[in-house]
Amino acid sequence: MVCDARSGSSTHHGLGLLAALALLAACGPGRPGADGDDGSEGSEPDLASEAMCTEANFADDPDRLSHTARGCRPLARDGSCAPCDEACAELILPECRPADCESFDLPAGCPTQCSDYRVLCSEVIGGECCHLVTGQQGVALPGRPLRLAGVAQLPALELEDPPAGWGRIDAAARYREFARYEQASVPAFRQARAVLAGLGAPVELLDDYDRAAQQEGRHADLALAAAEALDGRRAHLGELPPAPAQVELASFVRELVRDGCLGEAVAAREAAWALTHSPVHEREALARYWRAVAKEELDHARLAWRTLEWLLARSPELTACVTAELHAALRAKMTATHTVELDASVGPGLPGAATRSALRRATLTQLVAEADVLAQALPSPT
Repeated sequence: MVCDARSGSSTHHGLGLLAALALLAACGPGRPGADGDDGSEGSEPDLASEAMCTEANFADDPDRLSHTARGCRPLARDGSCAPCDEACAELILPECRPADCESFDLPAGCPTQCSDYRVLCSEVIGGECCHLVTGQQGVALPGRPLRLAGVAQLPALELEDPPAGWGRIDAAARYREFARYEQASVPAFRQARAVLAGLGAPVELLDDYDRAAQQEGRHADLALAAAEALDGRRAHLGELPPAPAQVELASFVRELVRDGCLGEAVAAREAAWALTHSPVHEREALARYWRAVAKEELDHARLAWRTLEWLLARSPELTACVTAELHAALRAKMTATHTVELDASVGPGLPGAATRSALRRATLTQLVAEADVLAQALPSPT
């Protein structure tokens, strides 16, 4: 997946939001991807050949996240290699323990659940279907964190001792992890503003990035307050290093699509679900957090799509990069088969794995459906 963005031209070529969404429609499940993928996984290689779907071979893959594991399961009855959905990915990579786990001074330990699963590759070896799965630590993580080499840069967390008699530690720890990601989104939006300003983006777009950075900082404060309402412990977030001044445009576009266009839309839907969860309304601090996230993360997703629209109009050579990134994200997330009824929650406002998978699928299904409709309005290529 290579993006070569030559940004010397500022001429608009008619590519707008309709074209951006048309790319999304073209990348829907079962449709060809930009990299020649025909939408199927696991075409059977020579069983005597050396395994290619290994961590070593994907060490530098731009889609690889902080944790990666390889697992195999029997072939389907018809001999095919079934796609690895989120439930399959969780079996292969059940835990994503953060490197700074010792900083979570909690009796129950630090949160270790994975999120944002992606299947890097699949292959048939010795009569089994093997998948290389990557993910990162977190649970339905909000925000659009600053990343270096694809790894989220999170602030340290300092906790005070709890009052006697307080509980619900696991749920509170998750809200504090939300706070870390929300706070990490502040420099990410500021960095994005600087990148776009250097490319000559309109003032209105830059102002929206300033506003989004302020909102993410507020989300972090609200998430800490929600955690304190659950276990009585106050927490403080440490400082983050300044964001790099220079950013490769290819990486910027990949993260814009992944964390902004898709990730923020999913976060907004999960927040809307949280507001339907009655335990959230037993504590105003939780409801206040989710109300802000439901509205403002959706605004941030729309901002990401507007940014993509502007970038595609300015630099149409980015189209292949965007198509490939959308295809990779949808291929990993649209194969989930869970329904919301399978598990309700793991805490106030916190969906279980199956519910989270269903919510993500519903978000992406809606985006693809809207893209299909809008794509019909585009003129046919000449």
